[in-house]
Amino acid sequence: MSTGWANIDDDGALAALLGRIAGRVAPSSIDVLWIFPTRRSGVTESTVIVLSLFDEDRTRRRVGTVHFLVTRDARGRATVGDKTEEHASAPPDAVERIIDGVLRRLEHEADAPPRRVAIEGDETAWQALIVNVADPAARPRTAASPFPPPGAAADEDAEALAGPITD
Repeated sequence: MSTGWANIDDDGALAALLGRIAGRVAPSSIDVLWIFPTRRSGVTESTVIVLSLFDEDRTRRRVGTVHFLVTRDARGRATVGDKTEEHASAPPDAVERIIDGVLRRLEHEADAPPRRVAIEGDETAWQALIVNVADPAARPRTAASPFPPPGAAADEDAEALAGPITD
């Protein structure tokens, strides 16, 4: 679903919000993220992103959320606020249970399930995600850009999409 505002200069667009995350944590520290569809209420847009981040030694994962609130003036210009929370640190095999709990708590606020994207610390995967969310209609699914467009089935795992693409 398009906001009608999204463009490359829009501070409230998903690509810009992801850029704010990359300004705080290196994409190489991102294992997986879950992007909830943006909810709109009047001039306010709310977007929640759940992150699984590698610890420094990569034997544990930190789980956190970033909640972005975007308000728009009469001309559609965005003002962005955010709240970041860390929820847990755990071994990799426990992360899915923690994420499930975080997702369950957030689902009552969400209109649709989140989109799961595996980055696995790969800068190329992060850049492909940014390109995809910046203009998903103009980007075909290729090995270089394996992510489904927003609105695709939320249970599709980006890891499964990262393999060879056949027609």
